Formats: sequence, structure tokens, C-alpha cells
Amino acid sequence: MVYFLANYNWKLKSFLVDGLNAKGIRTDYILTPETKSKLLNWSAGAIKAIIKSNRRDVILCNYDFQAVLCYWLCWITFRKRRIVAINILLKEKNTIRNKIVTWMYRIALHDEKWMKATVTSIGYGEKIQRRLHVSNGFPLVRDWYGYSGKEKPYDNKGKRIFCGGSNGRDWDKVIRIAKLMPDYHFLLVMPSAFKKKYGNFRLKNVNLRFDLPFEQFISALSQCTFVLLPVDTDAPAGLVVMFQAAFLGRLVFTNNNSVLKEYIGEDNGIMIDGGENDYVSAIQYYQEHTSEACDKVCNFQHFLQNN
Repeated sequence: MVYFLANYNWKLKSFLVDGLNAKGIRTDYILTPETKSKLLNWSAGAIKAIIKSNRRDVILCNYDFQAVLCYWLCWITFRKRRIVAINILLKEKNTIRNKIVTWMYRIALHDEKWMKATVTSIGYGEKIQRRLHVSNGFPLVRDWYGYSGKEKPYDNKGKRIFCGGSNGRDWDKVIRIAKLMPDYHFLLVMPSAFKKKYGNFRLKNVNLRFDLPFEQFISALSQCTFVLLPVDTDAPAGLVVMFQAAFLGRLVFTNNNSVLKEYIGEDNGIMIDGGENDYVSAIQYYQEHTSEACDKVCNFQHFLQNN
């Protein structure tokens, strides 16, 4: 049996589970209970999966750190479970917390009999392999571009820019860009964790929203011409929003990291290597050159359909 462990608000089917079912492998979903604390949330889900499974089963974790928690909870309770972390998202920060978490990942992923992991990028997989001193590489499992229905064509909605998502956004850079572009309207959708820092921020051309439901998030994105995704990490970040933007026919602007550069290329989206002024120049250029923006969106949709 393969158990797919996901968050309490998980609503989508996993393409991995569908693939296993197609091969005749029995699967079941386990949803993490809702709690006020993320750590308690992840721990409760890990405990639930461990209790429900046995050593012959596989626990497939949608969130990588929850897989690591599963491993350590098994270790301290003298249990054995085969655990797979989908898409390692381990960031590199010079903090005590990050060093402890990195150590937890390193120990778990060295136990190759009971712990496995995948990555969404070849470059990031090689980097994390060196960082964790893991001898064997990580299988590449790209994030699934699984949107049903016909993709939307590029549609110029005017000088409207969207930035949203939860993981690794460089919000300070987005706000600095907004200050340089007073004639553009910026719609920023942040997690509630940033409310303390930005809740009282006011800028005439910036509208801040926090923790929008999925339908409202997509509606907000679809009202803008461009999607701005500068990230402050070299780990995977922004892929889900990037896919949503592609399906809705929105041109994506992001910066160069080891994951995104395997999705955004010269012909499909805009990769910015410089600072805020480079973003401003690129946005203004494609606002005026609609046909080129349209070509890049079409190319990106084609790339995601075929990779």
C-alpha cells in the first residue's frame, strides 16, 4: 500500500497516485489534521500516517519536511517505514534553525533503505546532493502542469502587475519595483505570516491582500497583464504560480535560480539577472511590444505541455 500524505486542505488529485493506480498499486490519501501551529500540523499528520501504515507500506509525502519528520518519528519509536519526500525545498540560510533542519535532512537522506526524495530540477538536485553529502542522486520529477481545458491567450489588461504565493518571494524587491513604477498598479497576495511586516504598508499603486482562497487568488491573477516572481532562494519556489500564469496567458518575469532557469528560457518568459531597474525596463518593453509578449506566452504554454 502507498499512502499519500497531504495537508488538510488538499483538494487536488496527485498525478503520482493516479500513475500508481494505473499500475495496479493500491493507494490511499491521508490528510494532515488542521492545527494552529504548522509544526504540530506536520507532526500530527506524520503520526497519523505512521500509525495507519506498516513497514511494508510506502508513505509518499507531498511536503518534504513532513517526510523528514516521519523518518525521525519512526527512528525515536523504533519503527520502520519506507518514506518518499516529493520535491525537496530545503533552503540555505545562515541561521541556527536552518542548520538543525539541514542536519535532520542529511541524516534521514543518508538512510537510503528507508528514505528517498525527488527534485524538480537537475541543477538543484546536484546542488542539494553536494550540500547534504549524499552519494546517490535524486530522481527528477517535474511539477505537473495538469490544467484541464483550453489555455487562455495572452491578453493585455493594461498596466497591472500581480505577485503572489507563499514560498520564497522577494517581497521587498517587488515593493521597490512598485515604487519605481507609479503609473502601474501592483496587486500583491501574501501569506498571513507577512501581515505583521507589511500590514500597515501603504503605497498608492499597491494593493495588498493576505491569504486569499484559491478561487479569489486565480481571479486576482487573471485581472493582471504580467506576473512578477522574483525569488530570494535557490530552492524551488514559484512553480505553481508560474504554471497558473501560463494557463491564464500571463507573461512571467522572474530571476535566475537553479530551478526556474530550467523552466524559463530565452523564448518563454522573462529571466532577469539584474536589479529593480532591469525589471522596470523589461516590463515597460513588453507592455509596448504586445506581439512579442504573446509569442513568449505561447512558447511557454507549449513548453509546459511537452515537458
